[in-house]
This record gives sequence, C-alpha cells and structure tokens, in this order.
Amino acid sequence: LNSMDMKSALTCAKKLLNGINTTLIPKRNDKEEEKDDSDNETNDETHKMMDAATHIVWNRLVENKDMKPSKVLGRKSLIVAWPYIQERFRRGVDSNKE
Repeated sequence: LNSMDMKSALTCAKKLLNGINTTLIPKRNDKEEEKDDSDNETNDETHKMMDAATHIVWNRLVENKDMKPSKVLGRKSLIVAWPYIQERFRRGVDSNKE
C-alpha cells in the first residue's frame, strides 16, 4: 500500500468508528419485544436485561461524548447495537445528527 492508500484507509476507519460511536440505540417498544419472544423461544429474562442495560449505558456514553461506547463496552455491546448502526449507515450517517 502506498501512503495515499493508507491515508484513505485511515480516514475511512475514522469515519466508520465515528458513525458507530455516535449512533443512539432507540428504545424498543412492547410490540417489538413480543415479536422477538414469539420468534425465538430461547430468549430469557437475563438476555433481555443485558440488552436493556447495554441500551442505557451505550446511549449515555454517546450523549457524554467523552468516551466511546464500542471501546468501553466491547464486542458484545456491538451485537446489540449493530442493527441500529447498519440502519444508520443505510440512511447516511451525516443526515442522522442525533
């Protein structure tokens, strides 16, 4: 890789991480939770509590702006946040200033 390619790759990585770390996870409504329960019988209360806790802590870290949620919370939090991150990128990160 030449220096221009490396610079482009670094710029891309920074934009991607910025998009991930500024995405808010919307609160799930009761209908979505009921749908998930009917789709997957293995969902248990512990899993739901972990997702809810991730949602709360992730959003507080995004709003705080001093810490990056993906770095503080790690990979497991990205499993919870990933569908919302994907949707945000589909719509365009810049157009979704939250």
